[in-house]
Amino acid sequence: MSADEWSVGRFLATLDNMENGFFVNSQVTGEDLSVSQSARLAFIHLDASDAIGHAASRESPISKSSQYRSLLHQFDGFLSKITRKLKRVSEGLNVRVAFVLTADHGMTDSDGHGGDSLQETITPLLVWGAGLVGPRLSESSFERHLFTQTDSYGFPVQIEGRQVNEIQQVDLCPLMAALLGIPIPKNSRGRLPLALVNSSDPVKFQMIRANCLQLIAQLQVKLEEKRRSYFMLFFMEYGRLTQEDVANRMQRAETLGAKREYADAIEQYSQLEELTIAALDYYDTYDRKFFRIFVGLSCLLWSLEILCSMLGEVQAGQQQVCAKPRPIGICQLFLCGYGTVIFVFAYSRPVSHTVCQIMPLVFALHLAWSRRRQTQLLNLIKGTAQGMCQAVCTLKTVGPLASFLSVAPRLLIVLNCVCILELLIWGFSHRSCLSAASILVSIWPLLDRSFGRGRKTLRFLWPFACILLAVFPLLPVSSSIYSPFLVTFGGLTLSVISAVFVWRVFISTQLQVKCRYAILPFVMSFFVAVAGLAVLVTRSSTSVAPVARRAVQLFSWSSLAVLPLFLFVLVPKKTGHRLFYWITAWMIPYILLSVGYEVLFLGVFLCVGLLWIQMELPNMAANKLWDLETACLCTRNNTLQTQERLCKFETLRRALFFIFLLIVIFFGIADVSTLNKLDIRITYCFVTQIEHGSVVYFAILKILLPLLCLGIIGSAIQTHGNQESSAPYEALVTLAGCCTILSNLFIVQFFMWLRVEGSWLAIGTSIAHYGIAMGISLLTFVLLFIGLGMLCLEFPMKLCMSSRQSFHTLDPL
Repeated sequence: MSADEWSVGRFLATLDNMENGFFVNSQVTGEDLSVSQSARLAFIHLDASDAIGHAASRESPISKSSQYRSLLHQFDGFLSKITRKLKRVSEGLNVRVAFVLTADHGMTDSDGHGGDSLQETITPLLVWGAGLVGPRLSESSFERHLFTQTDSYGFPVQIEGRQVNEIQQVDLCPLMAALLGIPIPKNSRGRLPLALVNSSDPVKFQMIRANCLQLIAQLQVKLEEKRRSYFMLFFMEYGRLTQEDVANRMQRAETLGAKREYADAIEQYSQLEELTIAALDYYDTYDRKFFRIFVGLSCLLWSLEILCSMLGEVQAGQQQVCAKPRPIGICQLFLCGYGTVIFVFAYSRPVSHTVCQIMPLVFALHLAWSRRRQTQLLNLIKGTAQGMCQAVCTLKTVGPLASFLSVAPRLLIVLNCVCILELLIWGFSHRSCLSAASILVSIWPLLDRSFGRGRKTLRFLWPFACILLAVFPLLPVSSSIYSPFLVTFGGLTLSVISAVFVWRVFISTQLQVKCRYAILPFVMSFFVAVAGLAVLVTRSSTSVAPVARRAVQLFSWSSLAVLPLFLFVLVPKKTGHRLFYWITAWMIPYILLSVGYEVLFLGVFLCVGLLWIQMELPNMAANKLWDLETACLCTRNNTLQTQERLCKFETLRRALFFIFLLIVIFFGIADVSTLNKLDIRITYCFVTQIEHGSVVYFAILKILLPLLCLGIIGSAIQTHGNQESSAPYEALVTLAGCCTILSNLFIVQFFMWLRVEGSWLAIGTSIAHYGIAMGISLLTFVLLFIGLGMLCLEFPMKLCMSSRQSFHTLDPL
């Protein structure tokens, strides 16, 4: 017996039980037929259609499902049993029965629901019975002509000769309250659909009056709440419906009702309901402007704080402010007064408002009171003003055309940066925008001659690799394509590529290495191939030998937990070695967690990352990078000259590329909806008994593995790209600061797009996007310093080499 059959059977059983069933105390005699009985509500939930809908996919949509059609016939039988049984049992009883048949949401052909599409938001509604207007059949030729007409949604205005009425789902709440004869819940936003109610005009007048009073009471509460949150000087009441307007409209409707002009009175109440709901929507979003201003101001001051610390260091060492400028003193007085007002009125304001006001205050106070920050800020302003004056003088000297041609390359680079950032922001929701951003990144060597200078081959390979990366956002999300053979093919391909790479770089260049270091790279390449074959063994067939499954699980857990520890012990502290071993070490568990084309994506992603390293270090040959010592990269060295050399255009470019690759990891092969869905297939190589909690951890791990690869790539670029400064720690801090400035642009824009209304999928998606944007700066900082640790740390943890090691030359095989 299905769950639906059980639910219907239990309800039908209660109809026959007159002692404690549904119609208890409803038996009446001839002399008390006028006695009104209390209202009862029966809610029957039929869930089979929802389960079948979720089982649909692009290959087998609901519209072509024979199982779904047979289910509809079964539902029709359930309704027939219920209506006939109610009609038979209610004969002779003082009861009036009304039916409401509807659904909570629709669904697309590919298991999509909760969104804004018509397939998801348009649901059927059938009402009949006591107190409800029956279906009106078309009789005239004009009404029959309406069969071919459609409404604004594209649906027919009549179905089988019956007129279709459109209502909102929230309108069911006041309709149910009217049928049951109970007050409308105070938080309801619905409007009573009088077109469905079968009552006299006086009764309809009382119903809509009660509905209107309930909405106005809700509006009064919301209005007082917002008034308490703001000063009267800054509070703006809803212009279309003020307190005076409400009183006038209510008085006008009451007067019409007293004159028994019910049609006009109902129209007045209907207009007032519409304005009241609009006012409620206005106050629901009233705080948006407030939060947008202060969040934007906080991000601006935060970015200014970072800029001052990066760009103003050298000048601060050369020029000290002897006297406090007058504008600084005025700003200090203003900030003191502003902070006093915030804390004095904090008790009567929401906590969120107070916190949002304090955030920019903290940054502003630090900029205004710190003598060092004052100097840096003034030097930054002076430098900007001098640059603008110099540009104006150049324009007057050489003419507009020559001046434009001289700055055109820089303008193109700036325009390209802006376009990439905007495409990355839109790429959160529309993955195809990431493909466009990849194409713009591919043409960067044409605009910036310093990127990959002297590397003709790499400048040709860079656009090719970026265009390959642009293909993946155009594909369906990876979880929708289940192909163990594709995973195995990707693993074997990466194994061959890594072995060839080792042969070309590690052997042919005759680097000074120990004998054991010549074997270990090929062992890692072999492990990559084994990971691909392990996926094929565990997922290509349903029956896997227990011994084989245990062997795969042992290999999987060893690659995840044991292999990284061995790398700290065995791998020398050289950049090329650390890059190769750590990337392959994170590649192995990623292959074991893959279900489709993710392995190919990881290969192309790593190709772009490794090319990025060579393009950012044009003066360093591949063999030199491979054999470059990393033992003392963790040494911190603070000097003013170092800060000057770190603040270059290359750092901003690296920050842009780092954020680009970071977002591609998140949304290149997935979106927010697929990130929230837990795919149990990723755990097949690790566990036998699958639990929901374990799937969450494996899903997080699958996202972290390519992020760790990005962290070590970014650390290698920034530390060796600024190696002349001997300050890798400060170099990473500078790169993280530039990433934070760029991520603040994401925060502001996603906060502008934050939604509190609409479908739950749209609301949840906007919140998730904002959360990811908020975490970019922290994630960048963490990844860069984890990458630095993977480059230079060893076990037991040491920061510098304590003794020399003997090496000998390996001849090419």
